[in-house]
Amino acid sequence: MCSESIDAESASQPFTQPQKPDELTAIFNRILCDLESFIEYKAASVFQEEDGHLRVIAIRHHTTLGVGFTYPIAEMPLYQEIVRTKKPVVLQDVHDEPRFRYFSLQLVIHGWMAIPLIVNRMVQGVITFVSDRVGAFSEQDARLAQTFINQAAHTIEKTEMAHTLSVEKRNLEMLYQILRQLNTTSSVAEILPAIGEGLHKLTDCDAIELAIFEEDDQSVTVARHSLSETEEAALSHTRYSQVESAATATLLAGQIHHTRDLQQEQAFGVEATYVSEGYQERIIWPLALTKRIRGSIQLLWRSSLPQRIDNLGGFAQVVDVIAMAVEKNLLFTQTQRRIQEKDNLNHFTLALRPLGTSVEIIKAALEHILFTFQGSSARFCAPASQPGFLEMVAEVGQPLSRWDRERYGEDSIFGHVYATGQPYLSGIGLLESLMRTPADLWRDTPYQLVSALYAPVHIGTQVTGVIGLYYVGTNSQYTRDDLKLLTTMAEIIGTALHRCSLMETMEQRVRSRTQELAEANERLKELDRLKSDFVANVSHELRTPLTNIRFYVDLLQRGRSEKREQYLAILESEILRLNTLIEAILDLSRLNQAREQEIFEVTAFDIGQLLTEVYQNYLLQAVNKGISLSYQPPSQPLTLSANRNQIIQVVTNLLSNAINYTLNGGSVTLSVHPAQNDGIEISIQDTGIGIDSADLKHLFERFYRSTHVTNMGIPGTGLGLSIVKEIVDLHRGEIRANSKKGFGSTFTIWLPDSTART
Repeated sequence: MCSESIDAESASQPFTQPQKPDELTAIFNRILCDLESFIEYKAASVFQEEDGHLRVIAIRHHTTLGVGFTYPIAEMPLYQEIVRTKKPVVLQDVHDEPRFRYFSLQLVIHGWMAIPLIVNRMVQGVITFVSDRVGAFSEQDARLAQTFINQAAHTIEKTEMAHTLSVEKRNLEMLYQILRQLNTTSSVAEILPAIGEGLHKLTDCDAIELAIFEEDDQSVTVARHSLSETEEAALSHTRYSQVESAATATLLAGQIHHTRDLQQEQAFGVEATYVSEGYQERIIWPLALTKRIRGSIQLLWRSSLPQRIDNLGGFAQVVDVIAMAVEKNLLFTQTQRRIQEKDNLNHFTLALRPLGTSVEIIKAALEHILFTFQGSSARFCAPASQPGFLEMVAEVGQPLSRWDRERYGEDSIFGHVYATGQPYLSGIGLLESLMRTPADLWRDTPYQLVSALYAPVHIGTQVTGVIGLYYVGTNSQYTRDDLKLLTTMAEIIGTALHRCSLMETMEQRVRSRTQELAEANERLKELDRLKSDFVANVSHELRTPLTNIRFYVDLLQRGRSEKREQYLAILESEILRLNTLIEAILDLSRLNQAREQEIFEVTAFDIGQLLTEVYQNYLLQAVNKGISLSYQPPSQPLTLSANRNQIIQVVTNLLSNAINYTLNGGSVTLSVHPAQNDGIEISIQDTGIGIDSADLKHLFERFYRSTHVTNMGIPGTGLGLSIVKEIVDLHRGEIRANSKKGFGSTFTIWLPDSTART
């Protein structure tokens, strides 16, 4: 009689769950016990296939073989045959079979029989019977054992299906609860607290993190829901830079990141923190509904299981729902924020409009800013009478130090913003490198600066002051959205100060000048506007290389010595860029002077010979780029009276553009011929990227560059075609551009046969 018994719970566990060895052992011990009533054997074993091995999960009458022993399948040809044929194998004497693999050298074996264990039509293991007698087992014994074991396998299949359905039902119920909780959230901050408990139960993880990628695509805001040893849920928040995590590149590519051993990635700061907290395995899903990855959902475990990623296959549906909730709540939050910002800016503008002095405007503006951002202190700094310094003109809120004057330049954020004209977000307060010098003045205060915003105040293109907003505390930090709003408010302040200044100036002019002088003043203001537009454009184009030069000079002084060559190369590139822009501006200035004086040098020359020289100069450049450059000379010599150097500049500018904007394998054609209206026509035709119809009307405007060209990273100043147009106009000629995006461009220049002026 068999003494083993099988309870209902054990029988209901599926065979495919290796994490239930005790229950499987009980089931198969009962099977081996029942078979002993029909088949005489000395010992029997049950083996389960697992990761390329056979693992012992049940034994009977063995003294040397134990549960848990494993054997490589590659060394078991008889088992491989059973898998292939799905049929039993009976050996009368194992000593006559060279393929037989002894499991125990201490057990005398002659007769041997192996019955495949087939579950869901797949061989998932084998049951072996051994005897010390030769010919102990017959084919009839094998058929009888196979029939009995097949019935047991069928029972296992049914219980496995029942268990699977039970698990699926449980998971569906959990999913339903998670979905219900997600529907109740109205902000991203509410998502993880609402669904954290459900996700822990669904995935059996130790911690869950919901990460949101900020709009600057550089930082990540993270909320974590974890379970302590006492199973009490805890929620925490943090922020880190994307470069600090090993998973960033995978997630931004829209792929799942699975780390089975976090120690392999602890060279990164984020993963090093996980390892220090005892986490071993993690899986991260990207959250994406549109083309942009909005964030991620991460599961963390303190132990690693080989089949974990397979068991979480259905979790992708949960991720999709979480992504939809994040997208919905982000859009809702952004919409609410935009509405509030619009109302706030309208109120802000109306509050400043009736104020008549700059002192009143600045004071009222700082009070409104402090209330809007719930800050601790706000101040306005402007250039001091002593060169090289900014001084605090006004401050509202709690005074953070006895500081009242700050030198602008490399050692302060105020000075940096004033010098560059760019806003600045500081999220680490006194640890900010740009605050080293003024931080010394804060050491006698009890405050720890957590976050600060800085925005320049412009009047026209001139920075006239800087607004600094400070938050002291531990509950929140300012964001890029806050910086954008403060920058907009600074622009309104600049407009109000400009209006105030204009009003004072206009009142003085009305009192001191006559109507005739007022009309003359209007004409001067128009000229000043044109000049300001030009200066604004030039300032904008000069600011970027100058800022980069300042930055890399600073890096040369403070950076790592091994990168000096890289910094010098960048400085050389920026200086070349700056030089090109200045030369272009000087060319425009000279052309404007020549037009006003209507005098410039004219000589007679062979236009065909001139174009031949230009063609030969650019032939090698075209060949190196893989472009076919051809020249169609005139059928007979053509003489042109014009400024030779300026005509060369026109042709080289257009030919250089044609080569730059033509891709590998394209062609560029230069030609010249007599025009029908007694002039000469020069044509440059290419098969390049072409010009959008919306850009054609702006083609010859100064500093204009199409978005398409800018996105392709093709260098240029936006002045080349303006210079070409100025030269052609100076020679009383015409220039036409015909183009279609993606199909190339043709520039045609008509010049009269004589452009001499007196």
